[in-house]
Amino acid sequence: MPIGKAILRIAANSRWFSVTKGVSDLFTIHDYSFYYDSLSELYHSIDIWETDYFHILDSQLSILEMIRGAGLKPYLDRLETDIDKKDFEETVLKEIIKDYPLQEDGKVLFPFKRLFFIASK
Repeated sequence: MPIGKAILRIAANSRWFSVTKGVSDLFTIHDYSFYYDSLSELYHSIDIWETDYFHILDSQLSILEMIRGAGLKPYLDRLETDIDKKDFEETVLKEIIKDYPLQEDGKVLFPFKRLFFIASK
């Protein structure tokens, strides 16, 4: 997702790198083939599908607020001062404004991918 890529780019910046190094390793992200291969060893019937949920938000700031308690939290937790946390968030916001433009009505569409599977023996 563009937001994840933006956070990774920002965390790799020389200002943040020494503090945020290794945070991305906390996230487990695999594609559908990883889950299929893992499940196929245990189950004979597997259904897998991906869904994009489109959150309709008031602004790009709403996206930042939405991820602050999840994807952004481990990065913010590593930053020592409130000023650093604020600067990091402001930098993320500047990046996501590019990736998530305003719609004609002023809202922002925030696609959120989810992978689902059902496995049975």
